[in-house]
Amino acid sequence: MKGSFVLLFLMAVLGSSCGKQETIALGYIEGKIIKATCGGTVIQVLSDRNIGETWPLPLQGQPETFHNVVLAGNVPQERQVEGDTLLFTYETVTHFSGNNYCEIGGLPRIKIEILRLKP
Repeated sequence: MKGSFVLLFLMAVLGSSCGKQETIALGYIEGKIIKATCGGTVIQVLSDRNIGETWPLPLQGQPETFHNVVLAGNVPQERQVEGDTLLFTYETVTHFSGNNYCEIGGLPRIKIEILRLKP
């Protein structure tokens, strides 16, 4: 009986320990929201995968430069919080689906659509 309790305890602990590293190993990448615009959401990819470009965030004075940046077209509005991180899978696209994007200059040229987004 005691052995069963220990086994159940270990299964509960190990089953609930699916952390960020395990999620990334399952194909998800980590990204940080840099800027939400009507043209899409600028995301800096923090994972080792180099899919983006160098992008200067235009500010008054000296622009801040970010590396490995992409433009995502379908980040839910409630998840577009600048500075927050996301775990997601994606596909590279040439244009966004839907018609709700404005064309403004100065955004990253590499576009992605998010396929799966971790809560």
